[in-house]
Amino acid sequence: MNNRDVAQLFSDVADMLSIRGDNVHRVLAYRRAAEAVETLGRDIKQVYAEGTLTDIPGIGQTLAEKIEEMLTTGKLEFYERLAVEIPPSLVELLKVEGLGPKRDEAGV
Repeated sequence: MNNRDVAQLFSDVADMLSIRGDNVHRVLAYRRAAEAVETLGRDIKQVYAEGTLTDIPGIGQTLAEKIEEMLTTGKLEFYERLAVEIPPSLVELLKVEGLGPKRDEAGV
């Protein structure tokens, strides 16, 4: 997995949580994590190897553990569980402009 893969999974998780109506702060945390990883400017694998994932702005211990899981297993169990509730094909469909999930005042 590379930065883009990790960022995409976090973005998809954020979309799924938004569709499910989860807490806005949780959705924002995944969106910020996706952006932080995608714009990191360094290989996420190297940051993981150095043990400095939590030094990335917006990446706390929980998200660092999820990144570690992705890098070591190639998947994210949390995403897999969400995908049972919300098919990934629905997430892809909602990326079409005008079809996305309803946004709240915070733009989430």
